[in-house]
Amino acid sequence: MKKIWFAFFLFSYVYASDPSLLNFGVGIFDIKHEKYRTAEFRIEYRPNVVWYTFRPTVGAMATAKGSHYIYAGFGFEWFIKRFIFSPNFAVGYYGKGGGKDLGFPVEFRSGIEIGFKFSNHARLGLHFYHMSNARKLFHWSKRNPGEESLVLFYSLPISY
Repeated sequence: MKKIWFAFFLFSYVYASDPSLLNFGVGIFDIKHEKYRTAEFRIEYRPNVVWYTFRPTVGAMATAKGSHYIYAGFGFEWFIKRFIFSPNFAVGYYGKGGGKDLGFPVEFRSGIEIGFKFSNHARLGLHFYHMSNARKLFHWSKRNPGEESLVLFYSLPISY
């Protein structure tokens, strides 16, 4: 058991040496429903504040139809050589603009990222996520249509 914890600690230390990242994304909002499908644009900041494989995130997303989402959350980043696997979660404020009504301004996002880390610490990959207001858990909205997005992202290292 001590060997497992030592390996986990060593893995965490190597991970913590990664720089802060500025993440840019472009993709498809509400990929499953043609009626609301539109372009999505995103920018995120991922500081080099790491606890084991846990990395915080703050960001903003906007769609071509005027919807927007400002959020904060975290991801778990696991590496297999240069490939990154990162389940993530965020909560934030959603404004529908001229786009899809998700039922409530507080929306939760859960997703998975798969990417590649270059030698200069830049990253390129795909992020698939689901966003909804968790109506069954919180009962604060009568509607919870949810949506799924697919985003191509590029992460630029900005500090060491």
